[in-house]
Amino acid sequence: MSQANSATDWFERAATKVLLKHYQEAIIDLTMAIRLKPDYADAYYNRGFAKNHMKDFQGAIADFTKAIDLKPNYAEAYNNRGTVKVNLGDYRGALANFAKAIELNHDYASAYNNSGLVKHRLEDHKGAIADYTRAIDLNPDDAIAYFNRGRAYFDLGQMKTALTDFNRSIELGYSVPQKALDECK
Repeated sequence: MSQANSATDWFERAATKVLLKHYQEAIIDLTMAIRLKPDYADAYYNRGFAKNHMKDFQGAIADFTKAIDLKPNYAEAYNNRGTVKVNLGDYRGALANFAKAIELNHDYASAYNNSGLVKHRLEDHKGAIADYTRAIDLNPDDAIAYFNRGRAYFDLGQMKTALTDFNRSIELGYSVPQKALDECK
């Protein structure tokens, strides 16, 4: 690989390493980018992403928080910080981050889906269904959102509606567990 000289060079090298799932190497390159440009919000964001994949959850939160400090309207950083908080079991903190991401970008389907996952885990099935439905409205080809909404309907005992969502998820290419389909019949 060529010699990196600027913060952008290090950032771009790291982006390639993230795509290759070489997260530890990406973290090193992103740290170099940050040393050269301490206000590089995207470098903190990407380093947080890599740290999350390395299961350095506290480090990931610190980097997403720094990215947000540098770029307060960074919806993606709030969304990803929320996913790390889920990994740590901080569901209320995760919901607050997903809500902020949605406040900043009303069309952020992933943040709605993530919010739905947490609400479902907290047994707020109707709230989860509302979030999944919004994610589907924004991205009608999101097979996972249909599956997730189907699970929430299933948990509410609405088997026919759950089966409809599971089938739509399959049509869109998601592999729904056969057990879920059998229990809806």
